[in-house]
Amino acid sequence: MNFLLTMDASSYCVTNRRHSNKRCCPDSGASDDEIFEFSKWFVVQPADGKISLNSLTAFTLGKALKAQIGTLVTVRRLQHGDILIQTDNLTYASMLQKMESLAHVQVKVTPHRMLNSSKGVVRSCELASCDVEEITSELKSQGVTDAVIISVRDGSDEGRRKTNTVILTFNRPQPPSHITAGYLRIPVARYIPNPLFQVSEVRSWQSPLQMSADMLEVW
Repeated sequence: MNFLLTMDASSYCVTNRRHSNKRCCPDSGASDDEIFEFSKWFVVQPADGKISLNSLTAFTLGKALKAQIGTLVTVRRLQHGDILIQTDNLTYASMLQKMESLAHVQVKVTPHRMLNSSKGVVRSCELASCDVEEITSELKSQGVTDAVIISVRDGSDEGRRKTNTVILTFNRPQPPSHITAGYLRIPVARYIPNPLFQVSEVRSWQSPLQMSADMLEVW
């Protein structure tokens, strides 16, 4: 009797699967890894599409940002004149999102859609057996905004079967070292997408940050 009362969650899942085809997912609940995150990368564009921020010199732009916001981590001009800004200060991030003019030019500021997020790979049969909606809901407190369960062809009538691999999207520039899914502590590996361009076409001296800023301009 004591054994039955102390049966762990994994045994409970196995026992219930004998009576039901529904896969049970660990309850994540609150996690020690819950970290408050905020957008750190922003794009400043002119409110009027007919105006370009290229009219602002480096001196004018630097003085205006210093006076209106403060000292920023990164400020760089993108190809079409828009301004890419990085900050690690929550107050500055809030001020940037509320900014409506810069050096007497009406602007709109939006978080960068790609630089503020990252992807990580986790491998767990139990996690992969859950629905995507349940995974994102249970791991929301750990910064997870999306999940993709990898499937492969298996030659059966159904055509594909799920693997134990799940790609998670996080609302932070770098994924965490691990996630906590209920009683599971799962390491998070770096996600490396399939190459979309020839490596030889990229200058060898470019850092990953420089490559990201240049190539993610379409956002």
